[in-house]
This record gives sequence, structure tokens and C-alpha cells, in this order.
Amino acid sequence: MQNRYNKNAILVLCGNIYKHKNNTWKTVTHVSNKNFKATGDYWRIKATAIMYKKHPEYIIIASGGKGHLRNTTITPTGSEITKKELINEGVPASSIRQEKKSNNTFKQLKNINKNPFRSLCYKIIISNKWHIPRIKTFLQYIQKKDPIYPNVKVISAENILIKNNPKIEKIIKNAYKNKDIKEQIKKEKQGIKDFNSKKYKFT
Repeated sequence: MQNRYNKNAILVLCGNIYKHKNNTWKTVTHVSNKNFKATGDYWRIKATAIMYKKHPEYIIIASGGKGHLRNTTITPTGSEITKKELINEGVPASSIRQEKKSNNTFKQLKNINKNPFRSLCYKIIISNKWHIPRIKTFLQYIQKKDPIYPNVKVISAENILIKNNPKIEKIIKNAYKNKDIKEQIKKEKQGIKDFNSKKYKFT
């Protein structure tokens, strides 16, 4: 049986975005701001850049559409923003591919099983620590239908950053005390509960 994989890849799930005061769109950070919930999604960008430097032969898939902003016409996709930010962090554009159609986590994990992404062997999936349990729940379900990720490692951006620079651990721990991340963790736990009971509402 011929091996379908021709390249190893890192999948980064695009986070929430917001419109900056200078009319540019950015991924939300861990710093409190009246324009967005400070859930630390930008850590995914920094962590992906770190992992790429360790594995420069890997392709990076930035996966994400417009999410809850998909009914707007001027909003860029999450994958477009993620690509720009990865380039700013030192990742060459030639190593980044975009998956622009997925508007939620479940679709992000499923849509890369379609061409032109199906031929990639996903070694690493990166997202926030608070997001990992729901990702693993979805993956377990998806794998039963089609083993897209035979040997994938789901790694939190926070762990990657701390391993790269232990001094950042205090910043991350303090960020996890803020109300926005605590609220997000509650939503994630409820989402897993709803999915397992077949009551999950996909946005």
C-alpha cells in the first residue's frame, strides 16, 4: 500500500481576532483589552514559530476562516492573519499554507483531510492549553471515522513557550488567573460535556 504522506506538517489552529485601532486585524493576546477577551491566543503564533525553527523542513498549516465574523465582508480570515503574524515571527511565507474554510475547531480538524492538505502527515497540533481538552475530544471522534492523525502530538502553546524560555511561566500563570481565561475554560468544559451528550452546537 502506497504511503499517502509526502511531507510532515504542523497544524496551528487560528485563534480569535480583533480589529486594532489602526484598522489592522490581529490575534488576541493575554493582555486585558476592552476590544477583546484576553485569552492568550497569540501564544499559538509564537509557539508555532519556535517549533518551526526546530523543524524547518515541516510545512505549517494555518487553519481558520472568519469564525463568528463570517457574515461580514471586510473581515480577513484567521488563516490570513495567522500567516502574517507567523511571517513577522520569522517563519518564511513559503513554508506556510492556509486553510480558510473552517469556522470552528471541529471543522479545522476535519477539513485538512481534504485536498490539498490530505497528503501531509500532521506531527504536531498547536493551540492554547485551555483549548487542548476539546481538541482531543474531537480528535478521538474523528479518528474513529478516518485516522487522519496517526502519530500526532497535541501540544499547548504555553508549554512550548515555557520550555523555550522558563521566565515566561510566571506571566502565563498570572494570565490564567484573569476572568477571560477562567470564563473560556468553563465554556470549553461545557462544550466537551455537550459534545459527548450529542447536544453540541457548532458555531
